Amino acid sequence: MKKNMLEIYALAVCFVAASGFVVTLAIALYNTLALARPDFAIPAWQYTLHQDNDAFWNHGCVGRNFCAPEERRGQRPPEPELTRQREEAYARVLASEGREASQNLVKCLAVFLAMAGAFALHWRLAKRVRETAN
Repeated sequence: MKKNMLEIYALAVCFVAASGFVVTLAIALYNTLALARPDFAIPAWQYTLHQDNDAFWNHGCVGRNFCAPEERRGQRPPEPELTRQREEAYARVLASEGREASQNLVKCLAVFLAMAGAFALHWRLAKRVRETAN
């Protein structure tokens, strides 16, 4: 491979890695926000669902993610019990969102480290090729 082609290849890999750094940083920042404020990161429908007992009960199945309203079991519990169930469900949603954000941050770190290695290796290669060409 010609030296100038090798340099172009190495710099192209560096460009892709640098672009990946920006994307990974943006994803990591969002997941940091989701970890700090999971109520901000949950989908709007889940947030709305857990804001009052009527929305929570009308969702269909207390304690299950999805089901048709006709599958609802039993009668509506008393308000204090329904409030407790709604608050427990909301706490589970927030904990799940926080866990997912933590996992995504670890993934971002892994991608960042892999790209940093590729960037460093190819930057040195481009530098070496440029020095030997002169």
